[in-house]
Order: sequence, then C-alpha cells, then structure tokens
Amino acid sequence: MNTILICLSISFSAFNGEETLFEKEIQVLIEKMGDDDFEIRDKAYNDLILLIKKDDGYLLFPLLEKAIKNKDPEISYRAGMVLKKYYYILPKNYPYIPWIDMLDDDTPNKKEIVKKYLDMAPNNIEHSSSVAFRYFNYRIATMFYCVDLLKSGMKRSKVQEILNEMAEKEKEWWKNNRGRN
Repeated sequence: MNTILICLSISFSAFNGEETLFEKEIQVLIEKMGDDDFEIRDKAYNDLILLIKKDDGYLLFPLLEKAIKNKDPEISYRAGMVLKKYYYILPKNYPYIPWIDMLDDDTPNKKEIVKKYLDMAPNNIEHSSSVAFRYFNYRIATMFYCVDLLKSGMKRSKVQEILNEMAEKEKEWWKNNRGRN
C-alpha cells in the first residue's frame, strides 16, 4: 500500500509541480543529515538507506541527486553515500559477491555477458588464497552486471535473487573443488 502511495505521490507531483507529503518527508530526512547532533544525522541517514534499499528506492533519486549539490558538505556527502547503497547488494547467505561466471546456465547470452563484464573489470588484481579475493575481477564483473541490471529497471529483489542463485552455485563449486585450487 505504501509503495502505491509513494508511486502515486511522485507521479502526481511530477504532473502538477507540487511537492507531495512523501517528498516533504524525504526532504526533512535529507535536512536532518546536516543536523549538529550526530544521532539525528545518523538516524536520518540510516532511515534513507532503508528506503533506498527497497524495490522502489529509485524514486528517491531526484531528491538525493539534488541533495548531493547541497552547500552543506555533510548533507552532500551523506546523500551520495545513500545513493551508492542502492547499487550495493550482497547475496543473502554468502559474504561475497559471486563470480560472474556463476550466472545460471540458462541465462540468455551468458557467454557474451560474462565476457562483456570481465572486459570491464580490472584484470591486474593479484590473486590471493583468500576466498574473498580469489578471482576478484570476476566478483567486480558481477558488481558491474548488477549495477547495469538495476539501471535497466530491474527490481532490487530480482537482482538479489540472481545473486543468491549465483552464490549457491559458487558454494557448490567450492565444495566440489576443495584442494584443487
């Protein structure tokens, strides 16, 4: 119900040029990120993070992008950090971004996707024995892929689902290949 109201509020606002209750509430949170009291700043920041991480979090973009240009450096910095949180998604039951080649085999154009995003990722990263840094460029490629999925309009929950499936596949790979690498 809130999602519908938010969508309607923003749609109506864009139509008639008036600021909606939703926009006013977000603006209050943005302004609180510049409060002298750290606890107030931090609560407003964390409230905005909770909102941006929802499937309709992209609706906050215009207000946050405007806030990035705020003369108050604290508001500007925190607004930028909130926007970045929209694109940062981890799998639910795995502490790392999975390798790009862990995409489901049924993913259309999987080979082209893997190549495209590996080409975007730096390949001069040294490999390590740590699981987190093993083939790190493959993990960075996945991050680029997720950002593009979100920018294309895919819901965060769907991107989360894809990452969860990839993580399960990577865990299975590690289980089957222990000691070989």
